[in-house]
Amino acid sequence: KAKESKDESKKRDSIKETEIVPQENKIPFTIICKNPVYEFSTYVLVSNKSKTDVRRYRVVFTIQPKPLKAILEMNVPARSEVTQNLPIVNNTERDWNIKITWLPDPTKNGNYFLINNSYSSTFPVKRNSIGNFPITFKPKWAYVAEAKLIMSNPLTLDNFEYQIIGNGEEPLAEEHIEIRCEAKQVVKKEIIVKNPYQEKPITLKVETDLLNCESAKKLTIPSGGKEKFEFVVQPMLCGEYTGSITFTEEEGPQYIWYTVSIVTNYPVALKTMDLESEIRKKH
Repeated sequence: KAKESKDESKKRDSIKETEIVPQENKIPFTIICKNPVYEFSTYVLVSNKSKTDVRRYRVVFTIQPKPLKAILEMNVPARSEVTQNLPIVNNTERDWNIKITWLPDPTKNGNYFLINNSYSSTFPVKRNSIGNFPITFKPKWAYVAEAKLIMSNPLTLDNFEYQIIGNGEEPLAEEHIEIRCEAKQVVKKEIIVKNPYQEKPITLKVETDLLNCESAKKLTIPSGGKEKFEFVVQPMLCGEYTGSITFTEEEGPQYIWYTVSIVTNYPVALKTMDLESEIRKKH
């Protein structure tokens, strides 16, 4: 009896460890639609041969159109900005609320792109009108930025996907400085240089290609502040000269620069000398 009880316990243990998984019956559907369909419903009736088990299923299909993909490329110099409007045409008699999915790429300077906070989830378009969705590209430096914008219309089921690429270019000169003077005249000039960062001070190296120009070699500006920079020029010859003054960050390639043109006139005569002579005589 003890032996039989052990065998029975083994059988019971084996039964507990084995789970019976019921088979799943699947009904395949094949749908071919030329146009988008919203909530198309149909019924499927399933029964056994003896009609003792009859089941009725309601199947609802929503066929969405293929997403329209496009690439939007924006170019602007560093520390400048450009805004591009994406037009949405609503020719229907109903107002639209376009669903917005904004996906800036944090690994590719996606923060250089800006959209209106009020349009971060939906964008309204009135009936029989055109709505313009604005995107602003404001690069801090000459880098490439990427983001993705998905627009979905819940009424028409249209889906637009934009791959947005921003190309930051070399910055433009902050200002053009013009100096008018006479040859050999010493001229002092001041520039107000701003710190482009609000969160940290910067130290800038100063370089120039102007002839006979003297200035400090470095300039330190506090966070979010500005400083005066003074330089002295003394052109020795008359004419027109052009050059630049560049302020380069010590910790990176970023720079700020100014163009300079110097228009130099003849100097005032130091003395006037009168010469008198008889004709055909040398002196």
